[in-house]
Amino acid sequence: MLYHDINWLKSFIKNRLEFYFKGEPFVTNTYELYNQQKNTSEETDKYQKICSELKFNIEEKLILLICLAPHVKPEIFDFLRISNSEIKSKFSEFGGKFSENPVGFIPTIQTIFFLVYGGDIEKLPTLFSLLDESNPLIKENILKVNTNSSDIFLNHTVTISEEIEQKVIFKKEKYSPRFNTKFPAKKLIKDITLDQLILSETIKNEIDLIERWLQVSQNQETEDLGGFKTLFYGPPGTGKSVTASALGIKYNIDVYRIDSSQLVSKYIGETEQNLKNLFDIASNKNWILFFDEADSLFSKRTEVNTSNDRFANQQTNYLLQLVEDYNGLVVLATNNKPNMDKAFVRRFSSMIFFGVPNNLERKNLWESYLPNTNTDQIDLSAISMKYQFSGGTIKSACDFLKLKFFDDHLKIQTNDLEEACKRELKKYGKSG
Repeated sequence: MLYHDINWLKSFIKNRLEFYFKGEPFVTNTYELYNQQKNTSEETDKYQKICSELKFNIEEKLILLICLAPHVKPEIFDFLRISNSEIKSKFSEFGGKFSENPVGFIPTIQTIFFLVYGGDIEKLPTLFSLLDESNPLIKENILKVNTNSSDIFLNHTVTISEEIEQKVIFKKEKYSPRFNTKFPAKKLIKDITLDQLILSETIKNEIDLIERWLQVSQNQETEDLGGFKTLFYGPPGTGKSVTASALGIKYNIDVYRIDSSQLVSKYIGETEQNLKNLFDIASNKNWILFFDEADSLFSKRTEVNTSNDRFANQQTNYLLQLVEDYNGLVVLATNNKPNMDKAFVRRFSSMIFFGVPNNLERKNLWESYLPNTNTDQIDLSAISMKYQFSGGTIKSACDFLKLKFFDDHLKIQTNDLEEACKRELKKYGKSG
């Protein structure tokens, strides 16, 4: 279906140019031209599904095809290379931007304006509405209008989103964004399930509430619940990230760990733009967004003494609104809860403290993480009482033992655990 409609676009462009240069009749009813080449194939592709599900009209379909064409049939736009003999330059009414690659072309709003409406000024308001954030083309992350303050609106380029590139052109079933400045996040993947986690009863009760929200939100028949925002706080290595990952595993939801350092920019306005890109991509994806070390991004607002203070507070306010509007699960993790802005804290659906495990929980963690070992011969209770480690530290010690006794895990004895524990203490400048 896509390639049929690309050929239709080619005929449409030819008709537009013949009218522009030769004054030959133009098919003013776009549906008429489309119906002349109606596809008789029963094949349905992702492109057709998107157009059908979002109920695109003929103009929206044309705009989408103009942005898809450079990826599948770039020669369609070769006509834009011709020069206006009177001014010895390209026709400004055609718009578009060429890359250094001879076939590289990116349509601008001016290109769309000329092709779809023939440059009819009275149609500008209609075009603006089609490229507005409320239109499905933009709202559903189909197209991206790449704004630049130094350019007028008609000179902004319009491109397909990475999601559409993967699904429509590369025919991927599931969209997986690439890590970059527009989406500074990677999948958080741990190999531990919720059932395997050793958590206190208090934490389990709070996780049950998150699970209840996930179950209800995945029910297609229920009304939109809005998003769920939760704060995981406590010392490092106490299970905050692994719990977020385990929730994703249980409910078959992708969990993305946000790299806050890639979001924040020293240039005014760039941090907000980075945040907007992130939430635009994540919108309606049902992903879990995991902000690790969230206090660096969600820190307290300060008294306004300088212009930098004012911009920092504006950034916090903007982030607060984006999190508020996100319809999925947002998990903020921090080791420093007092540094979190109270405005965020008030809006959390839940706050869960991940503390250092008690003696029994530590013993269970040792048993869980140790390789196939004859633990009956090892006094794990004594080890657990002597070394008050977090779950992350216990796992690190066990990973060391797994590597050291790779050939025969049964050789592990109590003194080996002692060695592994002392090795972990040294990391923190402590002695056993």
